[in-house]
Amino acid sequence: MAALLRHVADSIDALRADGSVEVLGLNYSAGEVNEFGEWPRMVVFYAIES
Repeated sequence: MAALLRHVADSIDALRADGSVEVLGLNYSAGEVNEFGEWPRMVVFYAIES
């Protein structure tokens, strides 16, 4: 979970480097379970301000 949060934060920072981004919301789910284990999922809702 911590690695997923770090990846999301890094992705948001990368978007902000290109311009102003407003995060509107986050959605976390445990995701799917397959032969490799649980794959969590996070969706970020954002708006790019112009």
